[in-house]
Amino acid sequence: MAHWIVGPQVVGLIMIIVGCIQKYYPPKRINDLYGYRTDASKKNQQTWDEANRYSAMLMIKIGFIAIIGGLILTQLVPLKYEWIMAISTTFTGIGFAVVLMVKTEKHLENKFDNNGNEIL
Repeated sequence: MAHWIVGPQVVGLIMIIVGCIQKYYPPKRINDLYGYRTDASKKNQQTWDEANRYSAMLMIKIGFIAIIGGLILTQLVPLKYEWIMAISTTFTGIGFAVVLMVKTEKHLENKFDNNGNEIL
């Protein structure tokens, strides 16, 4: 049973939960504790709101991809090679966090200028 629970699907489940919390309870004001916090997102309230909206949506999508990939990997990797699941879980978490940040920063770059004003 543990073989089905431990794997990239755990990362996916966590991403979905955090993404849903951020989507339904977004941070109201720019802060250093909760939300998508980078220099680009904290330029002004408009960039903050957009970064948190976009990253929450993307986190949920990435979470579903991780769950599906983890379930497939669980079928392919025999139970005696559980170390492969541990390594894949670690790299899934790191990899998807990087994808989330790169895509969100690129989205902000395309939507706002250097001063945080929306590009029309």
